[in-house]
Amino acid sequence: MKYFQQVNIKPHMIIILTAALSWGQICMGQETVLKGRIRHSNTYTEIPDANIYIMNSTIGTTSDLKGYFELHIPRINENMIVIIEHIAFDTLTLPLTDALKKENFYLVPRLIQLPAVTVESSGERPDFLKDLPQPHTVIDSRSYEMQGYIDAGDLLRAEQSVAVEEDLSGKKTISVRGGNPDDVIVLYNGIRMNNLYDNIFDLSLINLDEIKQIELIKGSNTSLYGSEAFSGVINIVPRIHRNYKIRFMQRLGTYAAGDWNLQLNQNFYDRLNVSYGYKKGAYQRRYADDSTLKNSAENHTATVYYDLGEEDKQEQSGIGLLFLHSDLDYSNARYQESLNNRHNLFSLRYSGPVWISGKWTATASYQQYNNEEQIMAPSGKFNKHFFNDANTLDIEKAIVFKPLELLVGYQYENNKLDFKEVRNNPDEINLGLESANFIRNKHGIVTIVKLHAPSGSDFLNTSDVNFSYRYDNVRDEANNIISRETRDATNSDLFPENNWRESTFKVSTELAGKNKNFAFDGYMNYGSNIKFPSIYQQLSVPSTILQEEQLLKPEKNNGLEIGVNITKEYRDRKTISGWLLETNYFRNYFENKFRMYYRPGIPIAFYDNVPAANIFGLDIKGTLYLMQKKVSITIGSSQYDIQEKSAFPFKYESKSVLNLSVDHAGYSFKFNGFIEGPQSGWIRDIDGRFRSISLSGYTNFDLHLGKNFELFQLKLFSNISLRNVLNDNTELEGLAIRDRRIYITFGVNY
Repeated sequence: MKYFQQVNIKPHMIIILTAALSWGQICMGQETVLKGRIRHSNTYTEIPDANIYIMNSTIGTTSDLKGYFELHIPRINENMIVIIEHIAFDTLTLPLTDALKKENFYLVPRLIQLPAVTVESSGERPDFLKDLPQPHTVIDSRSYEMQGYIDAGDLLRAEQSVAVEEDLSGKKTISVRGGNPDDVIVLYNGIRMNNLYDNIFDLSLINLDEIKQIELIKGSNTSLYGSEAFSGVINIVPRIHRNYKIRFMQRLGTYAAGDWNLQLNQNFYDRLNVSYGYKKGAYQRRYADDSTLKNSAENHTATVYYDLGEEDKQEQSGIGLLFLHSDLDYSNARYQESLNNRHNLFSLRYSGPVWISGKWTATASYQQYNNEEQIMAPSGKFNKHFFNDANTLDIEKAIVFKPLELLVGYQYENNKLDFKEVRNNPDEINLGLESANFIRNKHGIVTIVKLHAPSGSDFLNTSDVNFSYRYDNVRDEANNIISRETRDATNSDLFPENNWRESTFKVSTELAGKNKNFAFDGYMNYGSNIKFPSIYQQLSVPSTILQEEQLLKPEKNNGLEIGVNITKEYRDRKTISGWLLETNYFRNYFENKFRMYYRPGIPIAFYDNVPAANIFGLDIKGTLYLMQKKVSITIGSSQYDIQEKSAFPFKYESKSVLNLSVDHAGYSFKFNGFIEGPQSGWIRDIDGRFRSISLSGYTNFDLHLGKNFELFQLKLFSNISLRNVLNDNTELEGLAIRDRRIYITFGVNY
């Protein structure tokens, strides 16, 4: 007689038996799929382009835009090790048996990037690395998205070397290192945005929510971005790929402020990406007499990008189409002033192989600026209008003959400007231009040579000597000129044709090295730069005194810069993760610097050339990282010596910043404080003499607190921002311009 003995099987024994049977089936040849999501250990945000592979094998994959990955393993054994790498994070190593139990894999950020990874992570190399070494700051979207920043001008205020200049109309320009706003070149995806009229771009025209990152280059030693970058370059990099299909965001705040943003994104066949973004916002302020000041803005952004799928992912190859439209309106009932500013940009960019000649990069663009302005002046009202359309072409080719790197480029601009200014004031002095049509053609050729000399050291990675040469040919002409002074004069009498040909040359040396926990980079640059008068500046000379000695000449700059960056990382400490120290000393010597001044009762600006104007300066910034970079503390200070204040009016000579950032488990806290020194400028009285005017210094800070979390397929986020917490009472035309402001932001991604 057969019988069965009753056995008491406990739950943990069932789990062990099931795992053993599963492992046996796997070892018998069944394919295993390792799935998961790569995340930032502090912010919990997704990490794309991480490399996941099995140690000592050819089995590997990368994470997608949402951090997901699938690793297919044909046959496995119990000794397999999973490696997860990303150039900006610590490597994660764990047994396959442990990895199969996880859904999320958290990577710890690092200060010193990995020198190489097994599967190259994608991501286009920043263009500024192609140029001479120079101080730069890259502000990633994670540091400002979902916060109370209205535009790029608000964001850049936290930089120690940047001063933001804001009009009541909402127009925002910036100056860098004590220079003027027209000393800064603004680029959007490498396309020059400064208009022909005054060589300035209004940063409030850009929708910050469509931006991937902002690159700030300090100094005048750039060759790649063209002439006229006397104090810096801002390159605004738009988003191409997104990790969502739909995104909606709403912001509410002080002065009945509100704006909302809708973004749509879709990928087709893993190569074609199409996206569209729309933003609309407005705010209203009141004077003591109850009259109103209103600002409103509307933005459209559309992109189409096709990935060519080249093997070299460090230099993306593809074709991109971009459309950008901005419309800003300002009306001031108290002064009966108004402003409407429209901007359109169309561009086509190709980066990829051209037959047997290898890889080329070419960008063609068309821009329109339409500015309608009604302004109050001491002599009455006048209406100003200018319409600027610009065609540009930029072609680049990089050639590598080790140890030599060569970059050659050609840049072309064709600018047309229609200008008209109507005044109906019989008592006004008849000075200035009434209307005209202008054309500027500019050809630029640039060559950058980098010689990588052998260092003879395992630690010293870079020992370079770099050269750059740039040639610019600028031709200006004017037609249909009508002057208030001399109505029967010819075009050549009122606006002489200019044909400038200028060359600039720069040289630099660089030493850089790093090991596992220490890195340094030191460089010295010296060279010249050139800046051509804008149309607005040339129109400042009245035709009654238009003589050869009165014509504006191009500015010239000879600059010296010495920079040292040191990074130290601690791998075995829980409290201090590391620190970063950046120091830059520069001397800029200007010849024929443009100087603006006004005469009482005349509502136009005049310009002349200052024979010599110099700026010397020192920038120091240190950052301390704590608790695996959950906390970062940045202290920075800039000190400048501006020797000709009439050429650089109302620029501070000192600024200090204190920035604190805390990221943990999806929570974010940021403190941005700054102290700007007093500002002084020189104005010319009616007798022709200059006198000094001073403005007091400015101290304030901002606070941001945010949280993001996930609910099924939705990603929700919220933020509260307090701007100008100290509530400064400084007024401009009867309105506080440094007062406390509060913004609440919330939104959702799908």
